[in-house]
Amino acid sequence: MKKLFFTLLPAVTFCATIFAQKITTDKIPSLISTAFKTKFPDASVEIWEVEKKGIYEVEFFNEEKRMAAEFDKSGKWLKTQYGIKLTQLPNAVTEALSKHFQAYKLIGAIQLITPAKGTTYELVTMKGKKRYQLQFTISGKLLEKEMEKEKDGDD
Repeated sequence: MKKLFFTLLPAVTFCATIFAQKITTDKIPSLISTAFKTKFPDASVEIWEVEKKGIYEVEFFNEEKRMAAEFDKSGKWLKTQYGIKLTQLPNAVTEALSKHFQAYKLIGAIQLITPAKGTTYELVTMKGKKRYQLQFTISGKLLEKEMEKEKDGDD
């Protein structure tokens, strides 16, 4: 599952990490550092990155889970995400998948928590040779369906 998470996390996040720059903990503005420590007091930080538009992303361990969170330059928390086992999906989400996406192969899942949407689930699926990202609410409502763009050099 850990290998799957490391593979899926970049694939299902909304922000492009191509433009991210790794930075050391001592270079994090105090507003952001304080906001992170307040929200995740027991976290063990692995990596900090600054993305375009001044978004700070931190990868860390918390409650024995590898997680990622984002904060804006004022220290406002934007989102937290972490990989989950497919068996941990809510029943409503698995029912929606089996009803509307039975031809899709489920590859992995991430639990995403944001201030605006609360808890949602991002799923990476395959239909034929095409990869899709699906986002569901906890009640099984489909919020987004997006086909992943092919990367240059992929056959």
